[in-house]
Amino acid sequence: MELQTNKGSQGVVFTQGETARVLVKLNRSGYFYIQGHILTGQKKLSYLLEVNDEKPPHAFELYVGPEDVNKWIDISGGGFEILQPFGTESLQIFASDTSFVKSGAIPNTTYRDPYHVVGGKATEAASLTRGLVRNDQTTERKSEAVLMFQTIAAK
Repeated sequence: MELQTNKGSQGVVFTQGETARVLVKLNRSGYFYIQGHILTGQKKLSYLLEVNDEKPPHAFELYVGPEDVNKWIDISGGGFEILQPFGTESLQIFASDTSFVKSGAIPNTTYRDPYHVVGGKATEAASLTRGLVRNDQTTERKSEAVLMFQTIAAK
C-alpha cells in the first residue's frame, strides 16, 4: 500500500492555509484507516483522519473494493486545510482484510476541534494492527505504511 499527497511523497512542505489532498493505493481489497502524528518542539499530537462522511468511528475507516485495487484513491473530499500546530507530520496508514471498526482495533479518540485526538500512545494503537502473516491465506492480513511531510506558518 502507498500514501501520497497532491505534492508527491518525498520532501513535501505545506504552508498554513494551503489545502492538501491525500491519495491512497492498496494492492488488494480491504479496509484502511489513517493515523496522523504531529511533532512540534517537545509536543506530540496523534489523531485519526476522517476518510468519509460517516460518524466516528466509521468516519475513520474506508473499504477499497477489488475494482479500485492498485489505483490512486483521493480520500480528501474537499481537501485538508493546513492548520496549527506546525512541524513535522506523518500519516500512518493501516490496512487489513477485515474491518478495524468491527474488530475494535481503531484507537479511541477524543474530539478536540479540529482533531480526533488518539487517547494513549501511538505505539499502543499500532500494536493493535500489526502482524502480517505471509503463508496462511485464511489468516487475517494487516500492514502499514508512513508518509512524512512538513507544515509551516504562512509568511
